[in-house]
Amino acid sequence: MSAIKNRSCLFPVFITFMSLTCAAAQNSYAFPPYNSTDAGTADTWAIEWRLGSSHSSDNDGENHANSLLARFNVGLPSHLEIISEFKYGGAPVKLDEMGMGLKWVPLHGAVNMGVEVLIAPPLEGENRAGVEAVYLASVYWGSWAMHMNAGGFSDERPARPERGWKAGYIIENDFGVLRPGAEIFGKGAESGESQAYAGFGVIIPIEAFDMRCGFDWGLNAASSAFIANIWVTGKRAPAAD
Repeated sequence: MSAIKNRSCLFPVFITFMSLTCAAAQNSYAFPPYNSTDAGTADTWAIEWRLGSSHSSDNDGENHANSLLARFNVGLPSHLEIISEFKYGGAPVKLDEMGMGLKWVPLHGAVNMGVEVLIAPPLEGENRAGVEAVYLASVYWGSWAMHMNAGGFSDERPARPERGWKAGYIIENDFGVLRPGAEIFGKGAESGESQAYAGFGVIIPIEAFDMRCGFDWGLNAASSAFIANIWVTGKRAPAAD
């Protein structure tokens, strides 16, 4: 993602805004280590890669789930970005979820606005797909940034198709040596009770790489009690002319 820059608008008061990760790809990390994403795209022809691991604990304190996560993005001209994400889990490890799509941010500057569309193709034993569309906005002021998402999804892969909504809010501060942030989010579908989480994350630049860690706590009985994730991310800049 593009670095936090061009921050010149007034910083609004903190808002509490429920966000959600896509039910078709639960707890996908669009903007690691957060569940929501920013309204920014990779530089033209730059390649971004992100490798991570996620651990979740259910409310009974005994059930645990671990996943391996990967994301690869390619920047295109006109503030477009090809995005992809993969989630592996189980024993033996297998591909549990995957999504591919496009992000477009036509309005960019102190305020960025755009849209992201993801398709979850059918995996083993499935013959239908899922899709989500999310509106994105990022606001920058000095070292502060806010990222807001709102959208919905339709997943035709389960025996009983699911449809729901999506929204999100992140606030972060860039201190140079690290970027801490906080997030509040939730998710819901027609077939079940909505889930709600609150968490925080930190991005630590280390030369050509970033280390990213995030922690989420469930706010209701339908949510996992605790989710933690850790990432290593990097970017390959386009070749000079």
